[in-house]
Amino acid sequence: MRAADPTPQSTVTGRWQALAGVNRDAASSGRSRRRATWLTFVNRVLCRLGFRLQPVGPEGLDADTANRFARQLETARREAGAWTVREELRDDSRPHPVSYIDFECEFASAEIARIDPDRIFDIGSYRHWLLGVMSGRRAITLDVRERETRLANETAITADVRDMDLPDETFDMVVSLHTIEHFGLGRYGDPFDMEGCRKGIGQIIRVLRPGGRLVFSVPVTRGAPCVAFNSHRIFTRDLIWEWFAPLLPEREAFIKKRPGRWCAWEEVTDEPGNWDVYIGCYRKPGAPS
Repeated sequence: MRAADPTPQSTVTGRWQALAGVNRDAASSGRSRRRATWLTFVNRVLCRLGFRLQPVGPEGLDADTANRFARQLETARREAGAWTVREELRDDSRPHPVSYIDFECEFASAEIARIDPDRIFDIGSYRHWLLGVMSGRRAITLDVRERETRLANETAITADVRDMDLPDETFDMVVSLHTIEHFGLGRYGDPFDMEGCRKGIGQIIRVLRPGGRLVFSVPVTRGAPCVAFNSHRIFTRDLIWEWFAPLLPEREAFIKKRPGRWCAWEEVTDEPGNWDVYIGCYRKPGAPS
């Protein structure tokens, strides 16, 4: 049950197409040049924030880039041989977009490498990241929505985390990235229950062995806790500590949502309805059996 929040990179269409001046016949070369210069400037600013406007055709390129691409296009057509060449110009040479998801996956991967469990129990984490993790590890994966797997080292379970039929103290490591905040809100077809989040956390703690670790991430604020119904919950740090007790924090970190980067607690937003990311590795008290 993965969060469907958009990554910081976004494509702006619709109204932007009008701003870009798609009507090529009416656009003078001077206006096209001004539009290209304007787009380049705006994209430089937005790129620092993790956004980018998607160019609509050649007029979305600055003059030098458009001329260079035009020359390369003609060369490609002459030298293509049996290949068909059609025009679809894009300039993606700007700095690579960075998402808060990158930092979550980095943290979780580092903890898996540090703890080195024989297998992991994953609840709704980012699927593409999980596929990479499973290249070298066995995993049991749970999602409220039905999904099949073709991997020999994955056991896929379709169930609500609140009702999972798994024995107590089964796993040395449980991972759940940006999923827990959705429990009980009905967004993913799970039964509506305002206590669903606490019930789900209780079930996670139940199946974790003494000495086992839970790696998880949730939205966080320095303001008041919030339910953005029916999308997700936004936690406070104190609420996280309270709801995940008796698990003990081993490592915790904060990530700015936009632009994605590590940050201090003091930098976490307190704006109503907004959120950044809390990620932690918690240990269940007791000695491993």
